[in-house]
Amino acid sequence: MGLSIPVSVPNRTLTMSVYYQMQYYVPTQATDWTAPPDIMRKREIPNEALLDTYLPIENFLEQNGFVGQACLLRSICEAANSPFNHESMDLLEEIAHVILT
Repeated sequence: MGLSIPVSVPNRTLTMSVYYQMQYYVPTQATDWTAPPDIMRKREIPNEALLDTYLPIENFLEQNGFVGQACLLRSICEAANSPFNHESMDLLEEIAHVILT
């Protein structure tokens, strides 16, 4: 599932895209229907996925005069202490919530 939004930039064509991907375990034998495999019991995010998400944000913050890692860690802590109101969130608030929590 994805969403593309054209952005108005003079003399350029720019599109901002956001996508969401889901992967499902497809059973191949009848015994697979009785109990999910061990990989399905845990919800874990690999460290590589976190690095791919947080390092570009840290670099962006550092390029704009902030201490990247400290600023990002503080934002994560503040987001955890004051949760977002899901009923009135817009798209950017939803994205920030997903990234920071």
